[in-house]
Amino acid sequence: MKKQQEEISHLKEQFAKLCTFTVSEDHSLLQQRVNDCVQLYEEAAQVTERRQESLSKLGDFLRIYADTLGVLQTLKETVVGAVSLDKDKSDALEKDINVVSQDIDKIAGVSAALDTALTKAQYNLKNSISEQRTSCRALSDNLSLELEKVQTLLGTKLSEAEVLEALWKSFIDCRERLLKTIEDIEEKADSEEMKEPALQAFQKRLTFFNELEEEINSYQHERQWLMDKAKQIAQKDLSLAAEADKELNGLNITWEDTKRLISESQEQCLALIELMKEYEHVKSFIMKVLETVENMITIKSTLKDQEEIRRTIAKHESAKNEITENQKELDEFTNKGKRLLVELKRIHGCDARPVKKDMDYFVDQWLDVR
Repeated sequence: MKKQQEEISHLKEQFAKLCTFTVSEDHSLLQQRVNDCVQLYEEAAQVTERRQESLSKLGDFLRIYADTLGVLQTLKETVVGAVSLDKDKSDALEKDINVVSQDIDKIAGVSAALDTALTKAQYNLKNSISEQRTSCRALSDNLSLELEKVQTLLGTKLSEAEVLEALWKSFIDCRERLLKTIEDIEEKADSEEMKEPALQAFQKRLTFFNELEEEINSYQHERQWLMDKAKQIAQKDLSLAAEADKELNGLNITWEDTKRLISESQEQCLALIELMKEYEHVKSFIMKVLETVENMITIKSTLKDQEEIRRTIAKHESAKNEITENQKELDEFTNKGKRLLVELKRIHGCDARPVKKDMDYFVDQWLDVR
């Protein structure tokens, strides 16, 4: 990456030199080529940084996972080996299970984010035994499965009421945690600002919403877990079924609203990217026409003879024809500019004045040479 950074610096220097002996209309294309190279470098640098960060977090995660799995195995052996459970023993076991349950909740809370970080870092986890691909979420699920086994074993020696109460508490805790997470994602999507109305800014904004989409999708497993638990609760106690459905419906409404907001924002970004490309293309054409016309109508300080006057008049007529023939391109330029302004005003915190000023300048230039 250090070598590539030096290459980028060299490329920028070469671009600056090229600009000194190339025509101005070529500068935009050269600048775009340089920007493409810089963007590729920045993306590679970002992946490298994400890899370093994700590996450190993964090491911590795996250590916590191994410790928690060991605790679960010890609890399982204790429950299986117990001939009978009095109140003191059952209370002690429930306390230990609650502690490890909280630890598993914390692990589950970071597993989705860590999987997202590993994906962005272009890393895949493999099971050391089966060599098949796995994930932090799958490891978290394995802990939850082992916890459920321990809870099931203990449940055979406790009343059904106690099991249902624990199930309901687990359902409500997970629902509140997930709802808070989705509301946070919705807030990020709703409050995202964009200051500069430029193509690169639109592309960066699209990347932001694509990452939000990945983030919310990473919590689909927890949403499905809640649905499954709601069914289990309904099977065990019909009186709680309606309340479980109410809690789940509130979550689903927030979930769908957030998904819709992200999707609409992605569509808006794609439309703006395409519209800005079209606007810049037509603007480039208008600039070339104006430059051609201005060269045609340049008048010398003195006209020596009638023939030179005649040629000057002919150039003016040609310039006028050039403007008339390309009037539809100016109309297209203003139409796309107006559409762009309308879309920019819909974006929170976006200043559309540079585009308005840019459009007015070229329209005034056009009218001046008519």
